[in-house]
Amino acid sequence: MVNKKELLRLMFGILWIFAGLGKIVQLVFADITETMTRFTDNCMFEFYAELIESIAIPNVTAIFILLAFAETGIGLLILSGRSYTKLGLLGATLINLAYSPLFSYYTILVNVPFIIPQIYLLMQKDLNKNYLSGLMSRK
Repeated sequence: MVNKKELLRLMFGILWIFAGLGKIVQLVFADITETMTRFTDNCMFEFYAELIESIAIPNVTAIFILLAFAETGIGLLILSGRSYTKLGLLGATLINLAYSPLFSYYTILVNVPFIIPQIYLLMQKDLNKNYLSGLMSRK
């Protein structure tokens, strides 16, 4: 039987893997430069908008590829168990905090429900179960 903490961790691991895969789909099918421009138009902080305009938009494909690998890696770390789980949860929380000021108050409302349980899981001590071992072992 899986307890609530493990279920929450399993959910976040899978969610972050799908978020990373979603970035790859966005690269193929969407105009990501337009999306990033919308972020700068509605950004809550001027310095953050300038950072996106000067660094992210000129390198939007590389940024999205980096984010895709980072988010997929975070999901795998969360599922892996032991200290890697905490590293993945820390990365997930930092990415959620980085996304928060991008698109006005909407992104804060979307990211806070993810940040709070991730911090809760980060503070737990018994996150040792490795969900990836069943996928990698032969029977």
